[in-house]
Amino acid sequence: MDELMVVREALADVADRVSSRPPDRAQIDRGLRRVRRRRRVARAGKGFGALGALVTCVAALQVGMVSLPSWAPAVPIGSSAASALAQQPTRGSLAGDAAWLQALREEVASYDVSEPDGQRWRAPSARDVDVLFAGDVGSFRIAIVETPVRWGAIEDRQRINYLGARGAAAATMDRSGNDSPSDVVSVNFAGVNLVDDGTAAAQRARRAAPVTLVLGPASMTVERVGPVTVAADGAVTWPAVPLPAAEPGVWQVVAAEASGRSYLRWRGQAPVFLQDGGWGEETPAQRAALTRGATPGQRSDAAPPRTVSTPVDAMRLAAAVGAAQYASGLPVEGTSRRLLWTGTLDDTLVDLVEVTAPSGGRVVAAVQAQPPAVTGATDGYGGTPAAVTTLPARSKEDGAAADAGLALAWTFPGVERLPDGGWRTGGATRLALFAEQRAARAEVTRDAGVVQSVDVPAGGPTVITLEGARSVRFLDAEGRVLSQVRVQTWDAPLDPWYGWNVLMPSKG
Repeated sequence: MDELMVVREALADVADRVSSRPPDRAQIDRGLRRVRRRRRVARAGKGFGALGALVTCVAALQVGMVSLPSWAPAVPIGSSAASALAQQPTRGSLAGDAAWLQALREEVASYDVSEPDGQRWRAPSARDVDVLFAGDVGSFRIAIVETPVRWGAIEDRQRINYLGARGAAAATMDRSGNDSPSDVVSVNFAGVNLVDDGTAAAQRARRAAPVTLVLGPASMTVERVGPVTVAADGAVTWPAVPLPAAEPGVWQVVAAEASGRSYLRWRGQAPVFLQDGGWGEETPAQRAALTRGATPGQRSDAAPPRTVSTPVDAMRLAAAVGAAQYASGLPVEGTSRRLLWTGTLDDTLVDLVEVTAPSGGRVVAAVQAQPPAVTGATDGYGGTPAAVTTLPARSKEDGAAADAGLALAWTFPGVERLPDGGWRTGGATRLALFAEQRAARAEVTRDAGVVQSVDVPAGGPTVITLEGARSVRFLDAEGRVLSQVRVQTWDAPLDPWYGWNVLMPSKG
């Protein structure tokens, strides 16, 4: 008798002796020993031996040649334990709809995902699916589940999110992401992730405001943080108010359009971005509102003057002020934007944009983008906030000193030219310096306290190759210190959603 048949008989033997619950590994081992004794297969030198047969069987299961029974033991990777949420009743407006929940479990059980490297993950059965949340929120129907998924004998427990239009049948829900299980869950849902099946409900949902959902212990306190306020003296405050629970252990937010950047926060957790804003997908009306009045004023009191030497492409202007608006954290309504400077630094496009709050306090963002300016390309311009600072309101005096206190220092990866005329990032780290026009020199403090002096005529902008820069002092021609600023580094993103340097609230 071949050894694969021994293993099959052992599995059948265990199945005959246990209930519908999956047998543990000790039961499988005892079943193998019983079959070996009955068939007297422990003969030296014959075939693979029982261990070899088991390896062969597992290998066959691993590549999907043999179906693994749902009750058969699997080799877990990572933690196979269910989260605390999975051990509690289902939450959401559909928690009492047994028929819909069963249909959802059956839909989840059809999970069959092939990875590029050949792995094929499947959910064992509908009875293994734990529904954490199911309900209608805003214009969406949302479900969050936990289930084991298997690749042959390998098992991993996953949390899977499902999204549909409000009122959708379970079988029409779209998978919209997955992650490892956790005892506190926060997920953003947006209509752009919904498949357009041509129905009016789906088309409405694709245009609907995003939704953020948080699940956790009923005793947890969740705060909504933001939008930011910038005072007349430039001080930044992130107002935080408790978010009422929709039901015990469930917090939900339906975003308001152009409401400013906001977050959710709870104890010990870094702020979680609310998907209620961003940049790059503005409507024509929103772009018009962003760019209204954003063109720069003439500056004749400096040498060289900080003016735009050539007209700014409309697409680039909209992208730059949109990125700066997001970086400020302020709502569009009630604020104004101004392009202070635009140009090229080390073959990259840079725009300096000022966003003024209702108080008069200002947020200034250096928005940097590639491809290199030498290509002349503006299509698909993707400016990103590289550095952000705040300034007090302008005084009533002459605007010549309106940039008093301006200080920006940031790093970015150099651009390497390729023999075929292309380019790539990854060259030596470049340091950009930008200050008020009275500045003439900068003192850059590097790792180990080394200080390096750099000329910054008329406040810059100036770019040098320099590693390990940590902080900068800007000085005037007489050596008086005008301002001091921390270097904002390109490889230390602060924003969990868009990355790079933006104003952020503190951890909970």
